[in-house]
Amino acid sequence: MREQILKPYRVPEILRTDSAADMNGYFGSASLYNTQKQLDSHNTWFRCLTKIILTPNEAKQGEKDYKWYEMGFFTQWERSGPHRVLCVDTPLHFKSAFLATMAHSTLDMNDPFAMLKPLIDELVNLYDRSVWRVRDTIRVIERNRLKVKPDFHRMQEIMRHAIHVKEVLTVFLDMLEKLHQDKNQVYDKLNTQAESYQWEQAQSHLQLQIHLARNLKERSLATVERLQSEITLAYNIITQEDNSVMKLIAVLGMTFLPGTFVSAYFSTNFFTYGDGWGGTSKMWVYWVVTIPSTVAIILIFQAWVRTSNPGSTMAGSWRRLLRMDRTHPVYKDVPVV
Repeated sequence: MREQILKPYRVPEILRTDSAADMNGYFGSASLYNTQKQLDSHNTWFRCLTKIILTPNEAKQGEKDYKWYEMGFFTQWERSGPHRVLCVDTPLHFKSAFLATMAHSTLDMNDPFAMLKPLIDELVNLYDRSVWRVRDTIRVIERNRLKVKPDFHRMQEIMRHAIHVKEVLTVFLDMLEKLHQDKNQVYDKLNTQAESYQWEQAQSHLQLQIHLARNLKERSLATVERLQSEITLAYNIITQEDNSVMKLIAVLGMTFLPGTFVSAYFSTNFFTYGDGWGGTSKMWVYWVVTIPSTVAIILIFQAWVRTSNPGSTMAGSWRRLLRMDRTHPVYKDVPVV
């Protein structure tokens, strides 16, 4: 079946294989000339993919919330006719939109690429829809960042969609560049005084389409960066909340520390209880051991801080521990909320 459908378009053998059907894009063409070295026919074949995130109204329950379109296009131009375009795996609205564009366009059928002008217009519109669906999904996350807890699984899914859209847009832009080169080569061979003006206009329109596709790619790159920024911000907010909890635990520990110390201190054998209150004359031993060991621990901590963070001071270390001093590099990316 595939062989019979593609035969009129003189598709190369390699493009009829399953390997070509799995590629994210390609472009190729072929020309036939008569004995007078005039162009008799010209065929083009290209493939491009796009991914559309479905809205809640479009997505069916239990199914994926996105749709891949693995589109293939095959054109045939004959000097004496016919002129054909075969579109494979396009969205449902694509055919009607393409025919409507064809009906409102004045096409010069002496141009081997005349049918590609409205076709590429519809593809640019389709990629525009793909990019904005990703952008709209990211915008919902940005608006609700302080209202709902971050869903990292959902963010990662959207990031995957955004990367796919960026990938296929890059391939689509490369395909348009190849088409532009092919048109230049064919027009150079067909160029006549009467037709040069119309073909110049056709090339200008293709350059506009390339410019639009390049702008869509830039917006796609921006959506990836915006989503990555949201993921980083969500992570930093959670980290800050965890730090606040740890600070609260430290304050609670400090609250009970004096009572713990007093009870432990008076439970030692330095004090006696019974008929009266008494103590030992060796109390000084406790302070002789405790004070030097405390000072030694503080000095060891200070030495560790200076080793791990050159230029740090003891006062600065305590501020960072107790107050999360934001001048320190560790906290430079933690947002204030």
